[in-house]
Amino acid sequence: MKKADFKIYSSLEDVKNEEYVTLRPGKDKKKKLSSYVNAVTFSYIEGMIWDKYREYRNQEKSKISSKEWARIIEGIEETKNDLNNSFDPSKVKEILKFEIIKPKNDLNEIVEHIEDFNNMLSDLIIWLNESMKEESHIYIIK
Repeated sequence: MKKADFKIYSSLEDVKNEEYVTLRPGKDKKKKLSSYVNAVTFSYIEGMIWDKYREYRNQEKSKISSKEWARIIEGIEETKNDLNNSFDPSKVKEILKFEIIKPKNDLNEIVEHIEDFNNMLSDLIIWLNESMKEESHIYIIK
């Protein structure tokens, strides 16, 4: 079974042959500004994205404007706050909007690693805010 690692990588070499999702600001053809997230880990984030950006679909490549990312970040921050004291799997499922995208990954893994997940969300927010200063959109590439 594939595992989440709750980290954001700045280099493909760090991903270590795992399935990953690329977050690419603008064109970034040289991949110097892109970040990479383990595909299982990313599946836990997708419900939050869809909740604030209803046009999001589980497709190979999604282009989301910086304006929409600003709304998504607000939702991620709300989620972080809600998760801080929640260890009940049914509550975590609701907070993550887990039923929206219906990931195939085990919810218990995230319940066991809430603090790591929240730290990763903080890193994601920082990266998104920095990327949005320079670019008008950010791609999600699976």
